[in-house]
Amino acid sequence: MSWDALGAPAELLAAGGVIVSIVYLARQVKDDTDSVKADT
Repeated sequence: MSWDALGAPAELLAAGGVIVSIVYLARQVKDDTDSVKADT
């Protein structure tokens, strides 16, 4: 196997991790915003 063959799946996995992280952070921001609104 060449480095290119190993690199392609690793890049896809990394891209998936970035997407999951962005979705998680967006949900955390929404929950925090809702919490702040409820406190006021």
